[in-house]
Amino acid sequence: MSYVIETAYMDLELPIPTMELGPAWALELNAALILVDAHDHSTGKGVLVTPSGLSISADLPFGSNNATLLRSTRFVSQGSALALGTDIGCLYVVGNELYYNDVTGGNTIPITNNGSVTGSAGTITGLPSGTASAAYGSGTGTFTFLQATSTAANMDFGTLVLRYPGSYPTPAGNYIAIQAPSALSGGYAITLPGDHPAASGAFLTSSTSGVIGYTNVDNVTLTITTNVLGIPINVNLPGSGVKENGKLLVVSNTNAAASVALIRVRMDADGNVLAGEGATGVKIGQGQVTVTFTTNFADTPAVVATTENSAVPLVSNVSSPSVSGFLMTTRNATTGVTANNDFSFIAIGQRA
Repeated sequence: MSYVIETAYMDLELPIPTMELGPAWALELNAALILVDAHDHSTGKGVLVTPSGLSISADLPFGSNNATLLRSTRFVSQGSALALGTDIGCLYVVGNELYYNDVTGGNTIPITNNGSVTGSAGTITGLPSGTASAAYGSGTGTFTFLQATSTAANMDFGTLVLRYPGSYPTPAGNYIAIQAPSALSGGYAITLPGDHPAASGAFLTSSTSGVIGYTNVDNVTLTITTNVLGIPINVNLPGSGVKENGKLLVVSNTNAAASVALIRVRMDADGNVLAGEGATGVKIGQGQVTVTFTTNFADTPAVVATTENSAVPLVSNVSSPSVSGFLMTTRNATTGVTANNDFSFIAIGQRA
């Protein structure tokens, strides 16, 4: 009969002192020691090791096996990205962000940025607004900037340099630069029109508030209209005639240096305007009126005058013509004595 007791964790059969006799006592003790020598703290082979029983002071290999049933992994924050040769394939934390060093190139890859996940290669996400981002689409060759999800961002930068896509950097000097003047006294907005002009060959216009519009041209009557409120544009160019608001303007038959201006006025003997516009008159003596143009001509105009409604034959005389006016004298055709009478004149010259 054997007198032994079994241990609780490894089921070791140990001899009961004073009761188990040799050589059974020695055999049982040797068998128990062999089990103790082979124990590994797995179930049935010793008490399971608790965290307080561990003191890990070096790298802990898992033998290419997985760490399973983890609730979470808590990292110690590093002061900077890990860059040792042994840090390849490592996941770690720098400051408040998660990093990974890839295996193939040892590249330091930030995974989080300021409270959100960083974008894929070629993108910037997690900007101060939270969902702001900048992304590059290789398929379209387009950068997209967002201030929030599905909301386009405003851009604030210096000179905008435009090149034909695909030509950069050859030719290096071919570009269009859009820039603000250095002496800009304040900010203002330029707003593009809401719709594309329906007709081809439309002219661009701009209001005082910087709203860009367009002016359609009728190729038949060459009537110009505008879609910008407050800009009076209504010019008709039928054939060789020039019109403004549907009325003919006076033009030179030659390629003059300036447009032609015309004044036609009817005055009484005292210089009062009876009809027409563009001049005033002052009587300086019997049959004499000084005529002054409201707006000077660019050069001395040609003036033609005539008297009217007279019982006796009269002659009219234009003297001292200038860019600003002339002297009108009316005389009796028979006696040559000056006589008061209504008169009319036309002055034609270059517009100032």
